[in-house]
This record gives sequence, structure tokens and C-alpha cells, in this order.
Amino acid sequence: MAQRWGLIYAEPRQSQAQRTVDKQWRKQSAQAGKALKTLGQTAFAWAADAQQALTRFGAGWPTTFLHASTVRPTPPYGQRGRPGPQAQPAQMLYPIAGALAARLTDRQARVDQHRCVLLATNAWDEGQ
Repeated sequence: MAQRWGLIYAEPRQSQAQRTVDKQWRKQSAQAGKALKTLGQTAFAWAADAQQALTRFGAGWPTTFLHASTVRPTPPYGQRGRPGPQAQPAQMLYPIAGALAARLTDRQARVDQHRCVLLATNAWDEGQ
């Protein structure tokens, strides 16, 4: 059966599309925040491993991106309390610290996608 398909941007669906996208956006942003917190609690033995983990993390979230991220060496000492002046660290660890930011241009594209209505018809007359 021959059909015609049309994509229509419906203005009345704008508010519903924004609510839907905002709900999805908040959920995905909360998940990204939890994942970043978990990643920040992981201390890496090598700086290269920490950078690789940051790269993998950044590619996995469509709603957010890493705005400011740092990998800085932290020397843990083998005992509790303030280390003495001659104390040497047992090893160097590389924890990750960072902040997330939203991708606003992608959000607007999603809103536009959600407010579309697909119209399919088998009427071939252009006047209808």
C-alpha cells in the first residue's frame, strides 16, 4: 500500500515535550553525579589509569560533560594523624576530582524531537 509520511512540529506539544525531557534530563544527570562520586572515591595507582578512567567516564553520558576535572597525586601515609616532618609516604595515589555541566544544546534538540508528530496517510491527493 502506498503511503505518505509527514513530520509535523506541534506547538501545543511544546510544554509536554519540555516536561518529558526535563524529567529524563534530571534522572540522567543524577545518575551521572552518582557515577562521578563513585569514580572520585576510587584512588588509582597510576596517573595514566586515572586519565583513562576520566576519558571513559566522559564518553558515557549524553546529558552532561566534565567541566573541570583534575587528577592530582595524594601521598597517603601508613598511620593515622598528621605525619611528622621526616615521614615518607607509603605510596602515591591519584584520586579524581571534577564537576559536571549540562549540555544545553543537546537538550533543545531533544525537546524539538519530542514535540514532533508523525502523520501517515494513504491519501495521495495533494489537496487533502
